[in-house]
Amino acid sequence: MQPAIRVLTGVGGLEPQVLQPAELTPRPAEPARVRVASLTLDPGGSYRPPTGACQDVLLLVREGELRVVGAGIAPASAPGTLYPGDAVRFAAEADGLVQNLGDRQARSVVAFVRAEGAGEPSLTEPGPTEPGDMACEAEPEDRDPLRRELRVASVRTTPALDDHGGALRARVLLHADGARRGGLSLLEGDPGLVVAEHRHAEAAEVLFVERGGGALTVAGRSVRLAPGAAAYVPADALHAFVADPGEPFVAVRVFIPSGPEDPSRGG
Repeated sequence: MQPAIRVLTGVGGLEPQVLQPAELTPRPAEPARVRVASLTLDPGGSYRPPTGACQDVLLLVREGELRVVGAGIAPASAPGTLYPGDAVRFAAEADGLVQNLGDRQARSVVAFVRAEGAGEPSLTEPGPTEPGDMACEAEPEDRDPLRRELRVASVRTTPALDDHGGALRARVLLHADGARRGGLSLLEGDPGLVVAEHRHAEAAEVLFVERGGGALTVAGRSVRLAPGAAAYVPADALHAFVADPGEPFVAVRVFIPSGPEDPSRGG
């Protein structure tokens, strides 16, 4: 059975929404552990990421500013501010909150990532583990007082990793050092970028396209991607990508679990 290419579209609103996947090939044997959406908050709007023991939520601000609180991010007594290009990971504490206190809309890309064996992600509240599954593994205790798990990152302080002869630049914002269930990167590619056929043996991949487009081929099946679409590539599936000429390619990439997003870390 061939792996699936599943094309998702993010729809703005106070609650993130994702249209039903368009199945181009049979579904993978295991449920997808990720959903991706575009979240738009109007002025005065707020959003509580649906995290839990089995689900993390990764958020990357693209437009506007947001006030944020949550464990490992900012305490309620001293909220932090997220600007375009800032990324945060909300985890099991389920105490995260983002608010738009500005006078214009704020837009973010949101990834909902589940633990292995815990079923498909929920966009409103974490779903239960599947019957018979063990409880989700707790995050390991950090015994090094000089090292904190990764919860916050920014494109402004994250150097780009060049790939494909410099035609593709990846800013790895959330990676395996702390964000084990999902790694998030911002990709910027030259017009006509060619990514040769390859596979990620132990991680699925999602591309959420923001600018430009191109042709994604998975296991011999091709689909055209345009801004606002996301494509899901199952783990160990051979895939390749060719960007359209004439316009740079910009996308948010999520690996589930994290690892392949940063080769320098052994992924």
